[in-house]
Formats: sequence, C-alpha cells, structure tokens
Amino acid sequence: MGAETYPVLAHSVLSGLVREFVPNPDAMKGKQIFKSKSVLGYTMGIDVITNPRHLARYRHPDAKSKQEKLKAIKHIDVTLPHIKMSKMLPESIFKALRTPGTDHQAYGKQAIVEELEGLDILAENAMEKARWDCLQTGIVSQTASGDVDDVGFSIDFGIDGNHTPTLTGGNLWSAPTTCDPITNIIAWRKTFAENSGVEAKYAFCSTTVMGYLIAADAMQSMMGDRMKDAIFTTGALPGVAGLEKIIVYDGGYVPEGGSFTPYLGVDKVVLWSGNPHKEYVGVFNDRKATAPGKFSKAWEDEDPSGTHILLGVCALPSGERIKEFWCSDVA
Repeated sequence: MGAETYPVLAHSVLSGLVREFVPNPDAMKGKQIFKSKSVLGYTMGIDVITNPRHLARYRHPDAKSKQEKLKAIKHIDVTLPHIKMSKMLPESIFKALRTPGTDHQAYGKQAIVEELEGLDILAENAMEKARWDCLQTGIVSQTASGDVDDVGFSIDFGIDGNHTPTLTGGNLWSAPTTCDPITNIIAWRKTFAENSGVEAKYAFCSTTVMGYLIAADAMQSMMGDRMKDAIFTTGALPGVAGLEKIIVYDGGYVPEGGSFTPYLGVDKVVLWSGNPHKEYVGVFNDRKATAPGKFSKAWEDEDPSGTHILLGVCALPSGERIKEFWCSDVA
C-alpha cells in the first residue's frame, strides 16, 4: 500500500505538499526575520562578516584598482541540523482511497495532508526556536537527550558582549518611576549603528515588557493619542526613540512533559534592522531527496503491518551578520 499503489504517496507529491504549507505569521515572526536561502547538500562553510567601515579611495583614472576584501570575523564549518519525524498513517485513509468515488478519494488525500500538517507544525516549532535562540544569544544549539539518535550540538556565531546589555536596579523597566526606556533605546540604537553600519528600525518584546514600557513614567509623559490608539488596535507601539515600531511577540512551544515556553524571553528586547537574515536550507539526507527544502516520503512495513509517512528538513538560521544582532535584558 505504498506509493506504487497510491500516487498521492509518491515522495515527489508528498514533498510538494509540505513545501506549500505556510505557517501562521503571527505565531512564527522569526520566519519574517530570516529568509530561506537554498544550498546544495547539507554541509557548508559560513563566514561571519562585518560591513567594511573604512572609506574607498579616489584613484587616478589610469591607475590600478585598489584591492579590497570583506573582513571575516570567523569561519564556521557546519552540518545543517536535520529534523526527521514519521508516523503511521491510520488505516481509515486507505479504506477511503480504496473506495470508488471522488468524494472518498478527496477525503483520503485531505487526511494525508492533515497528517503532514501535524508533523510540519512540529518542525516549524523547532525551527522558530532556533531562530530566536540565534537572535538572542548568537547560538543555535540542542542538548543531547536520552535518545541515542538525538544529536547534541552548538553553533556559536559570536555575538558581541556589548550587544547583550543587562539593566539593573532602578534602570529596570519594571521600576516605573526610575527607569528611562527612551534613553536606553537611543543609546542602544547608537551602538548598534556604530558597530553594524545599519540602523535598528524594529524591536520585539513580550507583552510583559510592553506593559512595563508603557507604564514607565518617562514613557507616559511622551505618549500621545496616536500611540495609545496604535497599542489598542494593533498591539504594537509606533515611533519610539527612532524605532519605526516595537512589536509584541508571545509565540512559544510546549516541550514534552513541560509547560508553555516563549521563544522570546519575557524580559528581553531584540533589535532588528529590517534587513532579512539568511536561513540556510539544504538537501535532506535521503536518496530520494534531490532539491533543497522540506522532504517527505511514505513506506510500508510488513510486521507490524502499516504505512509510515516521514517529514524532514535540514536548516540553520545564520548569524553571519552578527554585528546586527542585539538582545537586551530589561526586567
């Protein structure tokens, strides 16, 4: 009862289906910050770079050109982390596919799509966590578990220490009468621009941090009706200290046997220039996989009898422009 019997189970068809899934943008804001870049294979080298800050020289028209080279801060050789999941398809799907009639066929195909969507959500959860780990720490990692096939790894792009400031005492945004968020943001944007060569245009924070921000005396005296209306209608705060927008993000996941865990720390503020970072997506390690992107296939086991469906992807959010990564601890 594999792909030979049911064309919908062919790996090309299944892979095409999973690549059409579009995660909820409100639940996966990291996907808006990182844009996919396809690579052939699943091993690669990444140069962590910084924008050149010196000046080009004016040269005589007949002179040789002056040789320039982008400066690499560090080089990292990586194997793109693999996500591999499978599940056994319910027999009811095949009963529908075996029954004559377009309605039954449509039901069976839709049931397969729903099974794939369930696996895809798990994959996207893991990828979204990796994106926000990278944004906050410059590190993408996983701790080895009791499963011998789970891998432990750590890929450190090397975020600058002065791009992870921690507020203390009366400067904490949770201290409304003494904190000064506007002064903090102005100082952070200045350092961000000096070190990266681009300006920070957006900030992301939790509902908790947004509550601290708008309750601060220093903010209350600056907030007009436009800001209050925007917070009420969109949940975002526009035009603060040179930022175009401060965006609330409370997305998260629930680990097995655990409780809700946010992707973005409830006491953190992440700055972003608005220039998308790269998320490298490779060719999944399977003989049938021939192109970068999500991959799926089905196969049949005889004992116990059943048809399994797999979803896999190998991807890594890249911190190669690490000078544009910033995360403040504010509460």
